[in-house]
Amino acid sequence: MQALAQWREQHKIRDDDSVLFLVELFRIHQKHWDELRRREFPPLQEFHADVSLLTETVKKLPNENVSLTAAILAVVVGLLGGYLIGKAW
Repeated sequence: MQALAQWREQHKIRDDDSVLFLVELFRIHQKHWDELRRREFPPLQEFHADVSLLTETVKKLPNENVSLTAAILAVVVGLLGGYLIGKAW
């Protein structure tokens, strides 16, 4: 608010100037999208709990070796799938 007041004073913007209405409209727009982003991303504690649970589950699995070819194929398929999903959205 203080930066906006300084900007208005510096550029001699009146209270009824349409620029102020545009700034207010942008604030409403930004607040709306910030709220949507906040709802889409889970909190960091929830993510940490999920990773911890996954780590504990993996520790309980039997230790089996995977061939290098299978590992490389899995990475390539994962990357290709991610790319195609990204292009579709």
